[in-house]
Amino acid sequence: MAAVDDGAASVGDRLERALEEHADTAGTIERGEQERPRSLLQNVLWLGVTLVSLYLVLPSLLTTFASWHQLSLFSPASLVAMFALQVGVCACLWDLQRVALRGAGWRPVIAAQLASNALSNIAPGGGPVGAALQYRIFVAAGLERRRAS
Repeated sequence: MAAVDDGAASVGDRLERALEEHADTAGTIERGEQERPRSLLQNVLWLGVTLVSLYLVLPSLLTTFASWHQLSLFSPASLVAMFALQVGVCACLWDLQRVALRGAGWRPVIAAQLASNALSNIAPGGGPVGAALQYRIFVAAGLERRRAS
Protein backbone atom coordinates (compact mmCIF):
# COMPACT_ATOMS: atom_id res chain seq x y z
CA MET A 1 0.00 0.00 0.00
CA ALA A 2 1.37 3.38 -0.99
CA ALA A 3 2.29 5.83 1.71
CA VAL A 4 -0.13 8.74 1.94
CA ASP A 5 0.39 12.02 3.76
CA ASP A 6 -1.91 11.66 6.79
CA GLY A 7 -2.29 15.42 6.98
CA ALA A 8 -3.97 15.52 3.56
CA ALA A 9 -6.16 12.43 4.04
CA SER A 10 -9.52 12.76 5.70
CA VAL A 11 -10.24 11.03 8.98
CA GLY A 12 -12.51 8.57 7.18
CA ASP A 13 -9.76 7.66 4.70
CA ARG A 14 -7.30 7.08 7.52
CA LEU A 15 -9.81 4.92 9.39
CA GLU A 16 -10.55 2.92 6.26
CA ARG A 17 -6.83 2.40 5.59
CA ALA A 18 -6.24 1.30 9.20
CA LEU A 19 -9.14 -1.15 8.97
CA GLU A 20 -7.78 -2.57 5.71
CA GLU A 21 -4.36 -3.04 7.28
CA HIS A 22 -5.86 -4.84 10.28
CA ALA A 23 -8.01 -7.02 8.02
CA ASP A 24 -5.03 -8.08 5.89
CA THR A 25 -5.15 -11.81 6.68
CA ALA A 26 -2.26 -12.83 4.43
CA GLY A 27 -0.03 -10.10 5.85
CA THR A 28 -0.96 -11.02 9.41
CA ILE A 29 -0.13 -14.68 8.80
CA GLU A 30 3.19 -13.72 7.21
CA ARG A 31 4.10 -11.46 10.14
CA GLY A 32 3.09 -14.19 12.58
CA GLU A 33 5.33 -16.72 10.87
CA GLN A 34 8.29 -14.32 11.08
CA GLU A 35 7.87 -13.66 14.81
CA ARG A 36 9.77 -15.88 17.16
CA PRO A 37 7.64 -17.99 19.48
CA ARG A 38 7.21 -17.02 23.11
CA SER A 39 9.34 -18.71 25.68
CA LEU A 40 7.93 -21.24 28.12
CA LEU A 41 8.57 -18.82 30.99
CA GLN A 42 6.47 -16.13 29.30
CA ASN A 43 3.61 -18.58 28.70
CA VAL A 44 3.69 -19.72 32.33
CA LEU A 45 3.69 -16.09 33.48
CA TRP A 46 0.59 -15.27 31.42
CA LEU A 47 -1.12 -18.45 32.62
CA GLY A 48 -0.46 -17.33 36.19
CA VAL A 49 -1.91 -13.88 35.50
CA THR A 50 -5.00 -15.53 34.00
CA LEU A 51 -5.45 -17.85 36.99
CA VAL A 52 -5.11 -14.99 39.49
CA SER A 53 -7.64 -12.94 37.51
CA LEU A 54 -10.11 -15.82 37.48
CA TYR A 55 -9.59 -16.36 41.19
CA LEU A 56 -10.45 -12.73 41.87
CA VAL A 57 -13.44 -12.59 39.50
CA LEU A 58 -14.92 -16.06 40.07
CA PRO A 59 -16.92 -15.22 43.24
CA SER A 60 -18.68 -12.36 41.46
CA LEU A 61 -19.41 -14.53 38.44
CA LEU A 62 -20.85 -17.31 40.59
CA THR A 63 -23.06 -14.84 42.46
CA THR A 64 -24.32 -13.41 39.18
CA PHE A 65 -25.04 -16.80 37.62
CA ALA A 66 -26.69 -18.06 40.82
CA SER A 67 -29.23 -15.24 40.71
CA TRP A 68 -30.82 -16.30 37.39
CA HIS A 69 -33.83 -17.70 39.23
CA GLN A 70 -34.75 -14.14 40.26
CA LEU A 71 -36.03 -13.63 36.72
CA SER A 72 -39.16 -15.46 37.85
CA LEU A 73 -39.96 -12.41 40.02
CA PHE A 74 -40.92 -10.54 36.83
CA SER A 75 -44.24 -11.26 35.22
CA PRO A 76 -44.17 -12.46 31.61
CA ALA A 77 -45.97 -9.25 30.60
CA SER A 78 -43.23 -7.06 32.12
CA LEU A 79 -40.53 -9.12 30.37
CA VAL A 80 -42.35 -8.67 27.05
CA ALA A 81 -42.71 -4.94 27.77
CA MET A 82 -38.97 -4.63 28.53
CA PHE A 83 -38.14 -6.46 25.31
CA ALA A 84 -40.48 -4.22 23.30
CA LEU A 85 -38.98 -1.09 24.84
CA GLN A 86 -35.47 -2.28 24.00
CA VAL A 87 -36.53 -2.91 20.39
CA GLY A 88 -38.00 0.61 20.36
CA VAL A 89 -34.72 2.08 21.60
CA CYS A 90 -32.83 0.33 18.80
CA ALA A 91 -35.37 1.50 16.21
CA CYS A 92 -35.04 5.10 17.41
CA LEU A 93 -31.24 4.88 17.29
CA TRP A 94 -31.32 3.48 13.74
CA ASP A 95 -33.80 6.14 12.59
CA LEU A 96 -31.71 8.93 14.13
CA GLN A 97 -28.62 7.66 12.37
CA ARG A 98 -30.55 7.30 9.10
CA VAL A 99 -31.76 10.91 9.36
CA ALA A 100 -28.24 12.11 10.19
CA LEU A 101 -26.91 10.35 7.09
CA ARG A 102 -29.61 12.00 4.96
CA GLY A 103 -31.32 9.18 3.15
CA ALA A 104 -29.29 6.09 3.95
CA GLY A 105 -31.25 2.86 3.71
CA TRP A 106 -32.43 0.99 6.76
CA ARG A 107 -30.43 -2.14 6.01
CA PRO A 108 -26.93 -0.56 5.95
CA VAL A 109 -27.71 1.52 9.04
CA ILE A 110 -28.89 -1.49 11.03
CA ALA A 111 -26.05 -3.72 9.83
CA ALA A 112 -23.42 -1.07 10.50
CA GLN A 113 -24.68 -0.32 14.01
CA LEU A 114 -25.00 -3.96 15.06
CA ALA A 115 -21.65 -5.01 13.58
CA SER A 116 -19.71 -2.02 14.90
CA ASN A 117 -21.22 -2.37 18.36
CA ALA A 118 -20.31 -6.06 18.49
CA LEU A 119 -16.77 -5.40 17.25
CA SER A 120 -16.19 -2.51 19.65
CA ASN A 121 -17.16 -4.77 22.56
CA ILE A 122 -14.67 -7.52 21.69
CA ALA A 123 -11.79 -5.89 19.79
CA PRO A 124 -8.79 -4.26 21.40
CA GLY A 125 -9.18 -0.54 20.89
CA GLY A 126 -12.94 -0.73 21.25
CA GLY A 127 -14.78 2.31 19.96
CA PRO A 128 -12.38 3.49 17.24
CA VAL A 129 -12.26 0.03 15.70
CA GLY A 130 -16.06 -0.18 15.74
CA ALA A 131 -16.34 3.29 14.21
CA ALA A 132 -13.94 2.30 11.43
CA LEU A 133 -16.03 -0.77 10.66
CA GLN A 134 -19.21 1.29 10.63
CA TYR A 135 -17.62 3.76 8.21
CA ARG A 136 -16.48 0.90 5.99
CA ILE A 137 -19.97 -0.61 5.88
CA PHE A 138 -21.50 2.75 4.94
CA VAL A 139 -18.97 3.28 2.16
CA ALA A 140 -19.53 -0.27 0.88
CA ALA A 141 -23.29 0.42 0.89
CA GLY A 142 -22.74 3.33 -1.48
CA LEU A 143 -22.77 6.35 0.81
CA GLU A 144 -20.39 9.18 -0.05
CA ARG A 145 -17.22 8.98 2.01
CA ARG A 146 -17.63 12.56 3.20
CA ARG A 147 -21.20 11.96 4.36
CA ALA A 148 -20.34 8.65 6.05
CA SER A 149 -17.48 10.14 8.11
